[in-house]
Amino acid sequence: MTDQDQTQLEQSTSASSAKVETPGALTVAEAVAQFVTSEKTVRRWLTEGKLADAFQVSGAYGQEWRVPVQSLLSAGFVLRDQQQEQTLAATGAAGELLEELRAQRDRLQSDLDRAQQRAEASQRLLEERTGKESDLQRELGRLEGEVEGLREQLAESTRHWWQRKPKPVAKA
Repeated sequence: MTDQDQTQLEQSTSASSAKVETPGALTVAEAVAQFVTSEKTVRRWLTEGKLADAFQVSGAYGQEWRVPVQSLLSAGFVLRDQQQEQTLAATGAAGELLEELRAQRDRLQSDLDRAQQRAEASQRLLEERTGKESDLQRELGRLEGEVEGLREQLAESTRHWWQRKPKPVAKA
């Protein structure tokens, strides 16, 4: 290894270890890793001045941003762990709601099935009664004809012999 290579290696090692420690403040990459956001959003908010107390420090590749955790929280960013908890809570609530809706659907389906059975039974009864009604109407017509015939016979039998209609003679 030449002296020039050794110098370059030392410089790159010192540059990579030149990270400035700032307690309670995160780099943009760390903020993206810990919060539900993208690097583009964090950088945009930094340049727009929306993240209070953010500052720049000298880093391996020039000026680097540091953002206090409290600034990110105050700006409304959500920690990834909190998002998972919120998602799980929402999923749990949604799961309970889903189970309740399924139970309600089953009750309604059961009610619908019973109503359909009653409607079918009523339809059969109606058809049965309608059939009986037409039979009864035919029977009533026949009986009315019979009653009329009996009235005529009665009227004929109460007449004197000279008022009676002649009986038809059967031809042989």
